[in-house]
Amino acid sequence: MPQQSSQPGDAHRVVMLVDDGSNPFELGVATELFGLRRPEIDLHWYDFTLCAAVPDTVLHAGRSGP
Repeated sequence: MPQQSSQPGDAHRVVMLVDDGSNPFELGVATELFGLRRPEIDLHWYDFTLCAAVPDTVLHAGRSGP
């Protein structure tokens, strides 16, 4: 599928796929970097979307072992 070249001022599309066991810290980092608006910078650099195959996706609980 051919990619369209981005024009000056166009936001880059960033999609993060989340599945069962995904790491919430990594989700937070990606959201902080690509998803939050920066009013001090008058540019819309990224169009961030978070996706999961099912609505009740369970993130990693942060525990190791049984």
